[in-house]
Parts: sequence; structure tokens; C-alpha cells
Amino acid sequence: CLGTLDVSGVHGLTDDILTDVICNGSFPRLRRLSVKNCRKLTGKGIAALSKLNKLTALDLGGCFNIHPNDVISLVQSHPSTKKGRLTELYASGLGWTDVALEEIVDLTEGHLRGLGVGFSPYISGPGLSLILSRLASTLDRLAVPFCPGMDDAAAAALGSKLPNLAVLDIRGC
Repeated sequence: CLGTLDVSGVHGLTDDILTDVICNGSFPRLRRLSVKNCRKLTGKGIAALSKLNKLTALDLGGCFNIHPNDVISLVQSHPSTKKGRLTELYASGLGWTDVALEEIVDLTEGHLRGLGVGFSPYISGPGLSLILSRLASTLDRLAVPFCPGMDDAAAAALGSKLPNLAVLDIRGC
């Protein structure tokens, strides 16, 4: 059975197609899904991803009709979160704030290994370092490109507070 599905940039992917084709039993063992830059998707379609109960990695970056609260709701209700199996979440370009980032960390602390929340002008440097330090034991991949809050002080703090970090994307900062 299919374990990874990448439909990045499929401009015809709608909430109905996502729900009816991808989430309703066609891919029962799907572990990794990328719908990056599928711009017709909304929170309604994202909510249906809770049916993919084996999901461990999700990329929603660039889906500008999805909001951080939609992602938080999904992560909160997803069976993989409750079992500690949701280990990667990439959701850049959705307008993250320090408060929303903290909510994601609250839900995934202890098992999140990869996180992307770039293109977020509302995340502060102190917020990044303070909030993400709670993921010190697990986080090894972080993407925060084009986040104005990521300055020298924030980068230094992340470097010292995230000892397992192997990949850091800070393009455009």
C-alpha cells in the first residue's frame, strides 16, 4: 500500500477531492503527505486528514487558504498526535504567531522532530527560542525562512537550546 503521497502544487486539488479520494479509505497506510502549494484547500479539507490515522509527516506549506488555527485543530484531533507518531509538520506561509506556535509545541512536545513555520512575520525571535527550546530533546529539523524575528540573537539561542538540530533553514532572515 502507498505510504507517501506528494501532490504539491496540484492546482485542481480541492477540499472535496482531498476528502473523498485521499482521506476516505483509498490510502489506509499513508504515512507521509504533502499538499504543499495546493491553494484551493481550506480548513475544511485539512480537517478530513484526521481520517489518515497512520500519518507521521504532513506538509501544508503555501496553502494560503489554510490558517494556523486549522492546523492546530487538526493536530489536536489527529490520532497520530495522541499516539506520539506525528513527527513532522511543515506549514510555512500560513501566518504563524508566537501564540499559535506555542499551541503546536504544546500538542507535539516529546515527539516532533521536524517543523517548518517560515514566511511568518508575526513570530518573534525571543518567541522562537523560548517556545522551541521545549522541543530540545526531539527537534532535529527546523525551517524558519523569511521570518524577520529570526535575527542573530535568535539563531544563537536556537543553536544553544536545540542540541539535536541537524538542519536549520533560515533563508532570507
